[in-house]
Amino acid sequence: MSEGQAPAGEGDVVAGTVVSVGIHALMLAALLTVLMVVVPKFEKIFENFGTDLPALTTVLLAAGRYCLEEPGYVLLIVVVALGADAGVTYLLRSQNDTSLAGMWNVAVIVLLGAGLAGIVLGVFLPLVWLMTSVGQQAGG
Repeated sequence: MSEGQAPAGEGDVVAGTVVSVGIHALMLAALLTVLMVVVPKFEKIFENFGTDLPALTTVLLAAGRYCLEEPGYVLLIVVVALGADAGVTYLLRSQNDTSLAGMWNVAVIVLLGAGLAGIVLGVFLPLVWLMTSVGQQAGG
């Protein structure tokens, strides 16, 4: 192979990397959209509760506020994270270790999915507690 020529399969490695990182970017965009659009709406609802919120909800509300107040830092973090993801994904795929590349892909998807699940739990847990306490007051 002459100098400067791409090794065989390079196009497949790049294409696979782009697809994987693209999926991760879409999931991250969904997570940030929920955090920056949906969570602030619930914050207004929670203000009327007149009670302490669970720690997860408090952290979630603070994270949502931070994302809205500091979008430049959030964008920097997203770019660095996706760049690192692309680098690791490309490295693993270029080593022809599809099992390790697949595990990396699954790990990133699980991590982002856990983030979305944490947001759902953090937002809806106080609502469940409120409905439970209202039901107990009405019944008792």
